[in-house]
Formats: sequence, C-alpha cells, structure tokens
Amino acid sequence: MASKKINKLTIQNLITDAFTYGLGSGVQKILNLVLIFFISKELTVEQFGIFDFYLIFSNLIVMILVFGQDQAIARLFYNYNSFKQRQKLISESFFFQLFLSIIFLPLNIFLLNLISTIYKINFYEPKLGIALSFLIFLLIIFNFCINILRWDFKKNLFIIGIVGNSLLALVTIFYLKFNGTLNIINIFYCYIIANLVLSFFLFTKIKKWIKFSTKIYYLKEIFKYGIPLGLISILTSSLIFIERSVILNYFTEYHLGIYAIAGKLALIVFFFVQSFQLSWGPFVFKTYKEKKIIDKYNVIVKIFIFSTITILFSVCFWSETLIKLLSSEKYLDAKNLIFPLSLAFIILGLGNIINIGIKLAKRSELNLISNLIFFLSTISLFYLFTLNNYFLGIAWSIVLGQLILIIIEFYFAQKVFPMKWKFFKSIFILLILLVFFHFLFQYEFQTLHKTLVYLSINFLFFFGFYLTIIKHEKNFLKKKISN
Repeated sequence: MASKKINKLTIQNLITDAFTYGLGSGVQKILNLVLIFFISKELTVEQFGIFDFYLIFSNLIVMILVFGQDQAIARLFYNYNSFKQRQKLISESFFFQLFLSIIFLPLNIFLLNLISTIYKINFYEPKLGIALSFLIFLLIIFNFCINILRWDFKKNLFIIGIVGNSLLALVTIFYLKFNGTLNIINIFYCYIIANLVLSFFLFTKIKKWIKFSTKIYYLKEIFKYGIPLGLISILTSSLIFIERSVILNYFTEYHLGIYAIAGKLALIVFFFVQSFQLSWGPFVFKTYKEKKIIDKYNVIVKIFIFSTITILFSVCFWSETLIKLLSSEKYLDAKNLIFPLSLAFIILGLGNIINIGIKLAKRSELNLISNLIFFLSTISLFYLFTLNNYFLGIAWSIVLGQLILIIIEFYFAQKVFPMKWKFFKSIFILLILLVFFHFLFQYEFQTLHKTLVYLSINFLFFFGFYLTIIKHEKNFLKKKISN
C-alpha cells in the first residue's frame, strides 16, 4: 500500500512541504550562482562562454531524453493508490529513460564533435565530449531520483540531493582551484563527481520503486500526457541553444561569454518571478471557483508587476557593481544585456499569471501552439538582428518573442476561460517606467549621487504602490464591510 503521508495530506502538510521544498530550492539556486560566478572569475570570457554553451547543450539533450515524462508521472502518480501500480509506472519510465540514455552516450559524443567542428571551438577535445556525454547520463539518473523523492514526500532526502549536488560540485571545484588546474574539462569532471556520488546515494533510497518487468502497462499513458509538455520543454531548451549558437556563429566567443554572464545575473530577477509562480499556481487552482475572485487576482497582478519591476530596477541600476562583485571586470560589457534578459523573465512570469485560463480549461495544446509560434518568431527575430550585426538585438529578440507569446496565450485563455482582467493601466505605467529606466541606465553617476538617485526612485515606487494598491484595497474592504 502507498504511504499514509501520500494519501492523507493536510493543509499543515502543504504549508510545511512548500516551505521546506522552497527553502531547499532557494539554497540550491544560491549555491549554483556562487559556483557559476566563481567559475567565471577563473576562466577567460571566451572559455566561460564555451563552458556555458556546453552546459546548455547538456540540458537540451536531457530534455529530449526525458521528453516530459517527469511531468507526466507527477500527474499520473496520484491517480493510483496501490504501491504496485505506482511502482510499475515509475519503473517503466525509468528503464525507458535508461535505455535512451545508453543509446545516446556515443551519439552525444558525435554531436558534440560535430557542433564543435562547425563552430570551430578551439577549447574542444575528445575527452571533453566523453565527459559531457557521461555527465548527461548521470543528470538523467539524478533528476529521476530527485523527482521520485519529491513525489514520495521524502523531504530530507530531496534537500540532501539538490543541495548536496551543488555543494559537492562547489567543494570539488574549490579543491581543484588550489590543488590542480582549473579548466573547462576539469570543471566538468567535478560536475561528474558530484552527480555520480549523489545519484548512487539517492538511487539506493528509491530502489524500492524500481522493478524490472517484461510487460509494459503505463508507458503509452505516460506519453499521452508527456508529449505536449515534453515538446514545450524541448522548444524552450532548443531556443536557448539556438540563441547561443547564433551568437557563436555570427559574433565571437567573447560575445558568448558576456551574454552568458548577463544571463546569470538576470536569473536574480527570474528567481523572484519563479518564487511568485510557486505560490500562484496552487492558489489559483484552489480559489478560481469563488465568486468575484478575479478582484483578488487583479490585485495579485499589480503586486507582481510592482515587485518584479522594483527588483529589475535594482539589478540593472547596480549591474556594473554586481558584475565586479560577483564575477570580474572583464565582463563589464554584459551590463547592457541584463535589462532586456531580466525584462523577458518578467513578461514570462506575467504571462503565467494572466493566461492561467488555458490550464484551468485543461487545454495544454494551446500552450504548445503558442510556444511553437513564439519559437519560430524569436528565431526570425534572431535572423533580422544578425543581418544588421546588432548583438544587443539577440537579447531584445527574446523580449519581443515573449511579448508575442503573452499576447497569443492571452487570446487563447480568454477564449477558453474568460476572466475580467483589469491590468492595462498597470501595463501602461510599466511601459513608461521601462522607457525611463532605459534612459536612466545610460547615465554615469558618482557613488554618492547614484545611491541618492536609487533611494529616491525606490521611495517613489513604494509611495506609488501605497496609493494605487494598498490604499485602494483598504477602501475596497471598507465598502464591502459597509455593504
């Protein structure tokens, strides 16, 4: 029988689990950023760009091999109550992924060699191809174990896994820094050590769920749910890989390096957006049937826009300081890229809020169609900007692509699940602020003047937030009470 903890969840369980998983995920993200920024300090700009390029390739192959099975099993896992049914479900997915991973081991080496030859990457060597191929294999095993632990509510092991992996990689790279040679291939060896140790440890903890069988019962159902989700994940990962390939093909390895560091700094904004999303999803699925709940949703949109634009302003305003502090002065040319890349994450997050109707209507194919249009539109924009040799245009292509995506999904969402959104004034104010920021970031301030400007603008932000949202909500509540 399945554990009682899985079948009998309370609100207290939900709050505790959300906090625990959120805390563990937060620590992991911080460790990953520390690791990446440390690596960027030690490598040249060109080496870091290639290192990041190979990481993105690895993540793309992982997405292709998993093909949405992780999300499908997460949905199907709770459709069955017996342990044996869940065991068969998990086992079939595991052995299928294992089979594909083994097949792709030599194919990955071939693809890496081909790509490195096409783009004339001088840092590539056969040993690097073998290391990356083995790392991809380990990433699939590790991610599978982590997902099982999450579904089985093994919180402590889950946190040990995600935090331990990042921490072990960080420790081994620090050790390498003082006791060896820190280059691209040795860094990937450190990643391999961390994933190998944690994968072996975690697999011993989830082995009860794995049982080999010659009969297949659930794989068809897994792919039925997983294909749309897998295609969306592959489109997203492919676009990131194509984006970096375009830079490598039309510009230089130096451009690839500064774009990579700008993307890492933009992740600071993304982490806040992602944190908001983690609470938005469960909240909306729980409350969408309530009367006049749209009033609360509209307030949430305003809070999201205000909070994320404040974070974007802070990150971009101090971008030069952040680059010097977290990475190195050699990446200072990345500062102009941080604004569009961070803005793209905010648009993505806003779309996930206002276009929730597609998920409420259970029309995932509309997400797939929208993402396909987004994918093709963004690639077209890459081409247009590269024709004019406009490097910054690569980042703005992502922003424009996200705008296309949010508009298309909003149209679909309103068709299948109409909701009375009232955020257009907030969007208008947002656009004015973005134009203001764009010109403000062009000026060079002395440290004292810059601090005063930063504090003054934040004061105006919070004062405006109070007048437009907090005060409005107080008046709204008073009217409801009086009625």
